[in-house]
Amino acid sequence: MRYLALAALLLGACAHDMTKKTAPVEPPSTLPPAARDELASDEQQLRRFDAELDALSAQAQPLDCARFALLRDNICTLAERICSLADRYPAEPTLPPLCTDARKRCARAASEAAKQRACGP
Repeated sequence: MRYLALAALLLGACAHDMTKKTAPVEPPSTLPPAARDELASDEQQLRRFDAELDALSAQAQPLDCARFALLRDNICTLAERICSLADRYPAEPTLPPLCTDARKRCARAASEAAKQRACGP
C-alpha cells in the first residue's frame, strides 16, 4: 500500500510537470517605435486597399478603371514600403513574411488577369 501511494505521488508530480508549458519567448522587436507605427499603418492600408480591389473586381457592372489602377498602385507602393523596412531592419524576424505577403498582393493586383477582369484587354 505504501508503494502504491508513493507511485501515485510520483505519477502526479510527473503529470503536473508535463502540463507546465512555457510559451515561446519572442525576441524583443528591433524596430524603433516610429518604424513600428509606420509598419502597422502600412499593413492596415494594404489590407484595406486589397479588400477594396477585390470588391471592385467582383462587381458585375462596368468597373472604374481609374479606381482599379489607383488601388493597384497603392498596394504596390505599400508593399515596397514594407519591404524597405525589412531591408532596413534585417534582424527583425517579423518583417520578411510581411514583405513576402505584401509582394504577393502587389503581384496579384498587377497581374494581367486582374487587369482583364477590371478593365478589359
